[in-house]
Amino acid sequence: MNPPKEPVRSIGGKMAGRERLPKGLTHKRTQQARAIYAHPDIVERVKAQARENEGIPARTVMINEIRYQLVDDRRRVDYRP
Repeated sequence: MNPPKEPVRSIGGKMAGRERLPKGLTHKRTQQARAIYAHPDIVERVKAQARENEGIPARTVMINEIRYQLVDDRRRVDYRP
C-alpha cells in the first residue's frame, strides 16, 4: 500500500490548491456569506425594508440585491455616451 501524500504548502504555510471548507459548508454558501459580509450597506437597506414591511430579512433577498447592485455598477462604468 502506498503511503498518503503530504499536502503541498505554500510559502505562507497555507494549503496550496483548492480551498478547504469546513464540513457542512458548500462553496456556494461560503461565497454568499462573503458577499453579505462585504456589502453591509446593502444588508442594512434590506433589513430596513423588512422592518417596514413587518417581515424577516431573507438571505436570498440580500444576495439578489447585492447581485443587482454589482450589475448596475458595471453598467454605469461601461456606459459611454
